[in-house]
Amino acid sequence: MAVVHPATFVKKSAYDRYGTFDLKYKCQMDRDLLLRMYVAGAKFQYLNEDLAMMRLGGVNQRTYVKQTVPEGIEISIKNGMNPVQAYMLGMKSIARFRVANFIRKLPGSESIRKKLHAKTTDLDV
Repeated sequence: MAVVHPATFVKKSAYDRYGTFDLKYKCQMDRDLLLRMYVAGAKFQYLNEDLAMMRLGGVNQRTYVKQTVPEGIEISIKNGMNPVQAYMLGMKSIARFRVANFIRKLPGSESIRKKLHAKTTDLDV
């Protein structure tokens, strides 16, 4: 499932049916809500349009290894993923994050980043 939260529109009836954001999560409350909806059978519709742009350097990136990834692992397990798979997904995510940070510092990194991004746009659930 690949869902970009800032470009996601949710009907009020979906919040009534599946619940709202769990404020326990500081970095991935959107992932928790959307994954909860997905697991419960909510229907998603893909729109092939750019609806949001994000800058690098937000809270999720500053706390990625210490908070964002652990929250993602917890959310995955809570929603039915095998714990071993959840931890492996978390480690894969950290590795991709560190490689991306390394590449970002290289000369000409923008063209490299675009090529890699084209291959890694689908997120693992």
